[in-house]
Amino acid sequence: MVGERHGKPRADKSESSKSLPGNKSGKNIGNKARDAKEQKFVEKLLARVDELRQKNSPDYAARLIERVLPYFAFSTELYYALGCCEMDCGSFTAALRAFAAAGIFEPENPDVRLGIANAFLLLNWPERSLSIIKEILKTDHKHFGAHLLYGQYHEERGEWNRSLAEYRLIEDQHDHPSHPHLLARLGVCFLNIEKPLRALEYFEEALRLLPDDIETRFQRGVCFGALNEFDKALSDFEYVIEKDPLDGDALAYSALYQFYLGQKPQAVARIEKALELQPGNELISDIREEIFTSAPPDHQLPSSEDEDEDDGEEEE
Repeated sequence: MVGERHGKPRADKSESSKSLPGNKSGKNIGNKARDAKEQKFVEKLLARVDELRQKNSPDYAARLIERVLPYFAFSTELYYALGCCEMDCGSFTAALRAFAAAGIFEPENPDVRLGIANAFLLLNWPERSLSIIKEILKTDHKHFGAHLLYGQYHEERGEWNRSLAEYRLIEDQHDHPSHPHLLARLGVCFLNIEKPLRALEYFEEALRLLPDDIETRFQRGVCFGALNEFDKALSDFEYVIEKDPLDGDALAYSALYQFYLGQKPQAVARIEKALELQPGNELISDIREEIFTSAPPDHQLPSSEDEDEDDGEEEE
């Protein structure tokens, strides 16, 4: 059965930037010495930027920032916010430039440094990323954002047990703004070490706290598929498609579960649409092959006895 894409971070989604330090764009960063009128303008602009990012319009948010930057050339928080927007857009080189500009004014700010580390990681410079993460953890061994990014560093390498161990070091920080995202990453780790029932617990809690997060919905859909609950899986992917109709992976998975539920004509139409959107996507091609060459599987639900008590935290 297809379904191996159990939750590697999707670089073209906004998740990568939201996982930085968990701050809103520019919060706790920047020059507060400017006059009150200017400070109020910047705060209002940053609030608008956050609103646009939440509405999946980071490109427009970035352009807003670029319009005012000539008038606030020394604004650390605006450069940082621009970096976050570029990360949302998948423009990691541009994000790195923006974070580096913010770092000129606040070189020791951990949020700015994590932005740089995250950009390095997504640009396939893991050694530079890891160096920054370790430096931050030397001074603050419980830094939420640093552990979160360290876990994603291990995820990129398929080291799911190490990611799990890293995330569990900060699992007790329930008040952190990115705690729902952490829960989702824990779910992804359990899913990838073939413990879908444990994974589902984390996805459910993450969605209880942040019900509109489409990436967590996507991952829960994969989890339901691993549990052979294909109707629930399809429902989650339909939600993702409603919010992002151009998500080729979601279209492909929804086609797969339509096929498993006996809806082959609908599945064929949907998988062809996904392939048209992303013709070089290996996952879509694999799902298409399964739909055209295989029979739907039996609906046999896994037993909780299939998942032992070991949480898989041993070294890989």
